[in-house]
Amino acid sequence: MNDAEPFDPREASSYRHWASETVRFFDTDALGHVNNNAFGLFFESARLLWYRDAGFPLERRPKIATVIGRIAIDFFVELRWPSTLRIGTRMSRVGTKSFSYRQAIFTDATCHAVAETVSVCFDLESRKAVEIPEALRPLLVAQL
Repeated sequence: MNDAEPFDPREASSYRHWASETVRFFDTDALGHVNNNAFGLFFESARLLWYRDAGFPLERRPKIATVIGRIAIDFFVELRWPSTLRIGTRMSRVGTKSFSYRQAIFTDATCHAVAETVSVCFDLESRKAVEIPEALRPLLVAQL
């Protein structure tokens, strides 16, 4: 198992990869702030851009895919429309069958939420978790 050096997930300087998103009016709820479900979509978009930029295979019909095994989101400051977001992503751990990463959503210097996610390598035929493929492991470790 490989672990990243400790870092503060609420500090923008902790992140190595960045993605941008725009809050849509549709993302808001009856209270006038961004609904918690929209945060998951922002994190997902940033995660896929991070995968792509790191060279992870993203083909539509792979034998081995990654699935979310766990995601925990901590909310700190409400987010409103209109806003332009910066979403940071950083690897935190590479295990045998899974890997973990942290993400945070910012507007300017304000951290609105932090996510900790565990992705699991998953064989689409057997429908079971499998070891991280050897071709993928160096790409993951390089992100630590």
